[in-house]
Amino acid sequence: MKRISKFALLGAMGFSIGAVIVAMIPQINRFFIPGAAGAVGITTLGLALHIGWRRTLLLALLGGIAFYFGNALGTMLVMSTTLGSNFAEMILRYSIWSGSIAVIAGTALGLVLINWRSILRLILAVFIGYSIGMIILGYWFNIVDLVPFIVLQIIGGASVGAVFGFMKNDKNLGKQNISQ
Repeated sequence: MKRISKFALLGAMGFSIGAVIVAMIPQINRFFIPGAAGAVGITTLGLALHIGWRRTLLLALLGGIAFYFGNALGTMLVMSTTLGSNFAEMILRYSIWSGSIAVIAGTALGLVLINWRSILRLILAVFIGYSIGMIILGYWFNIVDLVPFIVLQIIGGASVGAVFGFMKNDKNLGKQNISQ
């Protein structure tokens, strides 16, 4: 349990630092926050897993790209829906957005770790973390503000970090053949 808490804290710190770095540069669009948060957060977790520099850099690259494109896909899907603004429709809208990030990011990161169980765990963790974060923040804050974006990355990063902590002692991590 201590290991999972440590990884959850590392994930929250890494994802929020990535979000803050991009948010502090005024020339960069805030649309890039999830990508930067994913790259920095996943780098932090990859280093903590002790999987080697190559895999860590690959995780960071794929993490950044996956979180960026997941955010882009989720935003397009949400913008194309004709949902209203009541609470149930808001939850559905944020779940669609979170699910887009979860499927793309969870699959990309799981493939680097070469472990099917990792893919499913990461998809679930990203979905739960970002759904909870978006529902809480979307309900109480205007989502274009900076602070909610950073808090969202803390919640999502903690969720992803907890799964990395859970996988830490998986003896097959990175050794399993993807076709099995």
